[in-house]
Amino acid sequence: MKNSICLFACLLLSLCALPALAQQKDTLYLLEAEEILKKSVNTAELEVSIANKRKQTLAQAPAIVTVVTEREILQYGCKDIADILRLIPGFEFGIDVQSLFGLGFRGVWAHEGKALVMINNTPINCFGYGNNNYFGSVPSAMIDRVEVIRGPGSVLYGGFAEVAVINIITKNGSRLRGVEATTHIGAFSTKEWVHGANLSAGIAKDQLDFSFHVGTSQTPVSIRKYEDYVGNSLQMGNKASWRRWSHIIAEGSYRDFYFSYNRNEQDFLAQDIFGTIPTNPVQGVYTNQLNFKVETLRAHYEFWLNKKLRLKPNIEMARGNPISTSQSTTSYPNVSPTTYLNPADLWQNNATLSKRWQMELETTYSFSEKDEILGGIGGQINSIYSISAQGQNGLQSSLNPADTTSRITLGTIYAFAQYTRQGNRLGFTTGARTEKTPFGTALVPRLGFTYVQNKFNAKLLYGKAFRVPLLYQAFTRQYTAGALVPEITNTFDLEIGYKWTKQAYLRANAFHTQIDKPITYIGANNSYQNYGSVRTVGAEAEMKWQATNYQLFANLAYSRPVKRFTNLDFMNQASNRFLALPTLKLNVGGSLTYKKITIGSTATWLGTRHAQTKNSSLQSTPTAVILETDEYPALLLWNVNVLLTEVFIKNLNIRLTGYNVANAPYKMLQPYYGGHAPMPVGDRQIDLAFIVKI
Repeated sequence: MKNSICLFACLLLSLCALPALAQQKDTLYLLEAEEILKKSVNTAELEVSIANKRKQTLAQAPAIVTVVTEREILQYGCKDIADILRLIPGFEFGIDVQSLFGLGFRGVWAHEGKALVMINNTPINCFGYGNNNYFGSVPSAMIDRVEVIRGPGSVLYGGFAEVAVINIITKNGSRLRGVEATTHIGAFSTKEWVHGANLSAGIAKDQLDFSFHVGTSQTPVSIRKYEDYVGNSLQMGNKASWRRWSHIIAEGSYRDFYFSYNRNEQDFLAQDIFGTIPTNPVQGVYTNQLNFKVETLRAHYEFWLNKKLRLKPNIEMARGNPISTSQSTTSYPNVSPTTYLNPADLWQNNATLSKRWQMELETTYSFSEKDEILGGIGGQINSIYSISAQGQNGLQSSLNPADTTSRITLGTIYAFAQYTRQGNRLGFTTGARTEKTPFGTALVPRLGFTYVQNKFNAKLLYGKAFRVPLLYQAFTRQYTAGALVPEITNTFDLEIGYKWTKQAYLRANAFHTQIDKPITYIGANNSYQNYGSVRTVGAEAEMKWQATNYQLFANLAYSRPVKRFTNLDFMNQASNRFLALPTLKLNVGGSLTYKKITIGSTATWLGTRHAQTKNSSLQSTPTAVILETDEYPALLLWNVNVLLTEVFIKNLNIRLTGYNVANAPYKMLQPYYGGHAPMPVGDRQIDLAFIVKI
């Protein structure tokens, strides 16, 4: 807490000093927000590399790809990655154990390891469950753009790239060329404040490009009252529901050498333990504090053996802890003191640590400008260390409960290959990946056809993907050990698009996704198992029109379960809707720039949602779940943003944003039957940000 406050104060003082400093030095220059707002106006011809690891336009990329640019982030006042993802078709959020706000996509609860999230091509998924905690994390001040594959990406990325791939790209040295400081302060009410700050610096000279970002933020989840299903209640706010985020990110390249470093940490209070609220704080402090940390160092070097053949060895070292609690056993009512995996340190969870080492050799051979083969081989060594607060081993190495240990280390090897041909009109991509893991071998192919003629484009895509169990899920003594295998997903996508100008396009796609043997927590025996299947079908559409002084956009997403092939645990009482996630979601928005003022607004309409009833929560047992749901009415989340460029001070840009202006009663719902009551989130908030560039 003290470190976050100090960092925030330092950045705020630096920000206040910058305007005066800028007037004294000729080398200092202003961030031209007007240039950013005019950048990327060729919306339909944006190039992305996430789909094929080579630059292609959105129409050519063999995947359903969406890009959110820095211009859009500024126009609409997106404060973090949750705001950004909400603008993209198919994404919405739900609540899980320990007040985690996880990701849903196309109706599928993608929270535990089904969606890969990266910062600068480096995964930041939790080591324990493969998830991420949204709202208040990954602030937008350092983001240049976000590239998203709405579909599988396992052939190229492996890991968690099962139903979606999200790559958060930070501002590099070429973009910064100096120092950029951002600070913001917001309020839910006169007593509940939000604050955050980020300092970015970058240099680009000759063949050197280097950037550095450091920042912190804190926000409450809500200021409304939260009630669980057993009658406890909690007044939320900064004292009872704060969330803190901090990051240090560096990225650099010199000639053919590249490296990146990422350290991000999140601390937050979990108001919902396992369906009940911890109502009795210890000495006035809520002790159910969680910690999630990821630290990664990545480097690669490109060798061009000739004009056609490239080799790229890559090394990555990562470490961190699962999203886990630092609450002592005495804070849990009716829980035995021999419960495992309570940390040795009350406030920072050092009881369970994970490490990952990865080495990969990637090669590319270009037959011509149209034909290319991409391939690679690599391996991972994954290690987990766990010990309970009582000094007992936290891991179980076999089905025998007596086989306990404090450390497990296992390896994975993989290989992938892909052929791409990009003609003037027709594009073709085919490839496959095989991965030999401690839990079995996965083999997944991909196949894609793209067609572009003048203003029209079409795509026909198939991708098979997998999600590998994590060591923590398979071996922790917190759960009953059981045999797990990789879950497998098959996805078909069909897209058609029309580009009526370089600044405007319209695209629509239909999809069918089936997940076989998903890795699911089973309450009946407190274990993770490969259980049942999930099938979702639906359609999405998006339109963008981005001119120099204005932008309009709209998108919608529709998804529903296929009853015969979907576990009842993820559907409502009538088995025709997914739990927690809306069947229909609509986004509309626009912005207008006049001289030095930009006004932008977005509206997200979430259709009817469903969640477990109070009666089901109280009367269900681990072996007999009552499939009974309540219906939550549709609601509208409306944001308004005003950006002022050099209006008052030459070197200062100001952003004023109102979030959930109509104060819609938004609640986070649970996407399965687990006893977690709906939690208030995203109340009306006003936020004021200052941006200075020198």
